[in-house]
Amino acid sequence: MSQSRSRRVERVERELQQVIATYLLSHLKGPHFGLMSVAHVAVGGDLRQAKVYVSVLGSEQDKDLMEEALNEQRVDVQNYISQKLRMKFCPRLRFYVGQTPEVVAGPGDEEV
Repeated sequence: MSQSRSRRVERVERELQQVIATYLLSHLKGPHFGLMSVAHVAVGGDLRQAKVYVSVLGSEQDKDLMEEALNEQRVDVQNYISQKLRMKFCPRLRFYVGQTPEVVAGPGDEEV
């Protein structure tokens, strides 16, 4: 059963990555939104929370501004996800810009 749960989580992560990337491409405009891509999405086992890792080109200041802006717009992104995907619950998003999952999680922290 844990293997099927794992496959389900992986499938949801891929779907979320695609939908979030589409949203970012079509809805975010402005000077602090440069070239970016959704590098990875990590979803908790209960599918209620998701960490979204975004890769961007730019200075550290640009990355900080973008991370702040993305997290301010996360409700809009979550609403877009709920329109595009059939899920019982839309996960609560947290964006991390220019960071790898290992850096955000810290040593020994594997839970979302």
